[in-house]
Amino acid sequence: MAIAFSGVDKHIIPGERSVRLCNYLDVYRNRRLTKEMRFSEGSATPTEIARFTLRRGDLVITKDSETPDDIAVPALVEDDLDGVVCGYHLALLRPENANVSPRFLLHNLQSDLTKRHFLRTANGVTRFGLGLRAIASLVILPPHDEQAAIADILDALDTALERTRVAVERARELRTSLIQRLLVYGVRGEKQRRSAAGFIPRSWSCAPLGEFIEDGPTNGVYRPESDYAPHGMPIVRIDDFEDGRMKNIDRLRRAVVPPSVQTRYALTRDDVLINRVNSLSHIGKATLVPSLQEPTIFESNMMRVRCGPHLLPEFLNTVLCSNIARKHWLARAKPAVNQASINQRDVCELPIPIPPAEEQNEIIRILSVVEKQIDSLDHARAGQDQLKRSLLHDLLTGRVRVACNHTAKPALAKATVGAD
Repeated sequence: MAIAFSGVDKHIIPGERSVRLCNYLDVYRNRRLTKEMRFSEGSATPTEIARFTLRRGDLVITKDSETPDDIAVPALVEDDLDGVVCGYHLALLRPENANVSPRFLLHNLQSDLTKRHFLRTANGVTRFGLGLRAIASLVILPPHDEQAAIADILDALDTALERTRVAVERARELRTSLIQRLLVYGVRGEKQRRSAAGFIPRSWSCAPLGEFIEDGPTNGVYRPESDYAPHGMPIVRIDDFEDGRMKNIDRLRRAVVPPSVQTRYALTRDDVLINRVNSLSHIGKATLVPSLQEPTIFESNMMRVRCGPHLLPEFLNTVLCSNIARKHWLARAKPAVNQASINQRDVCELPIPIPPAEEQNEIIRILSVVEKQIDSLDHARAGQDQLKRSLLHDLLTGRVRVACNHTAKPALAKATVGAD
């Protein structure tokens, strides 16, 4: 297997030939590279073009990253990509003999066994990188025909995973479009009127959020990294919620805090958390707090909001996931280096369309049907992902053997490795 590290960067240099560039994110975000994909413009020398043009059966992996988990992320080149060149921070792996199946190698590179191998052999402390020796020392265990049989099984599972992923995305898109429609037309499809929140049903009112919350927004508590400890109190961070909902609630990080902090920043069911400091694309990200098994606090880059009697927390969370809130945050966010922020006044001035309580409940009920579908699909995807991880381990270690047509005894088949 030939291995080459690309030095073709994103700069277009006069005198070089125009090419399309397969860059780091193309590989990181896609397990398979095809001719239907769009690649960025770049330039390269004739030597680089000859050496790094992507061919069917090539493997491209990420070579460098700030975190060890993001090295050796693979993508298989499924078509001859004329004019597409492997870019900087990537390694090109080209199987050149019958010992290695490209499809099998794609799955092998995603296995926990291979990830552990690269974690042991990667260079770096604050930034991690793979050298030629680390990649060349990777051992391919099954014979070639058994590799093909294993790849067939795992390809089928990948197809199922992709179908489930697409179904999840479509369900989330449905939820987003349904939120927008319900906030414009309500559940009765009545005529609209213009308001500070945009067009809303004529019978609804509209007022700033500050008129409907108790005690005003409360910023979370800052805890240095040194305070985090397994025996501490659970603390909600920005990565612990998505699409308006908490996730991984049973695996929150913990921090040691004094009793006064526990009392002031403790969360209760139906609190709403709003992200106040982040990149512009994540400002205003929100979640509804579910029932908690033990006292839990929240980090300083969030605000806590508690609804009064005329605004249901679930309905507020719906508005926070809509274009109404997004437009407001974009207009109010204060830019800074690599991040932006909103303050308590910005939150209090968010225009909220207010239907009658029974219509708020009906909107919540309608959206809950879609959310249950998303939960079911997410659960199926998690199960498929776990099945693939288990199968990868069992198949790559020989714990489970695959029937195939080879007649030779199962033996170690190590790829012949060389560097361009």
